[in-house]
Amino acid sequence: MSFDVNKEIVFDLLSKTDVKKFEVAFDGYGDSGQLEEIVFEKKSDENSFEQIVKGVSCREGMVWENGKMQLRTNVRDLSLKDLVLDVSYEILEAKHGGWEINEGSYGNFTWDVEKRTIQMQYNERYVEVNTTIETV
Repeated sequence: MSFDVNKEIVFDLLSKTDVKKFEVAFDGYGDSGQLEEIVFEKKSDENSFEQIVKGVSCREGMVWENGKMQLRTNVRDLSLKDLVLDVSYEILEAKHGGWEINEGSYGNFTWDVEKRTIQMQYNERYVEVNTTIETV
């Protein structure tokens, strides 16, 4: 998957900056979902995410080809911020496809640049129904 390669690009670029950790929150509900803003440890870390990464393979979505669903990718230039969001979406889809359906889910990704790890906290919402039918 391209997110493994892109994840390493993010870590390689950020290892040359002062950025140590940051978080990306997500929230899905009612068949739609989005990644929220990136939360930085220090305000100055925000500047590191403006750099442009050239020639990155990114997901464009799923298409029906040759009798099955295929992931379509495209090579393009992205800001580091957009690359982080793209990798986060790919991980979320790979680990919890349908995260945005019905009551959806919410959580966050904690990117640890020094350890080169991404920790995902995933919280799934659900509706519980308790039905009783009685003849009295």
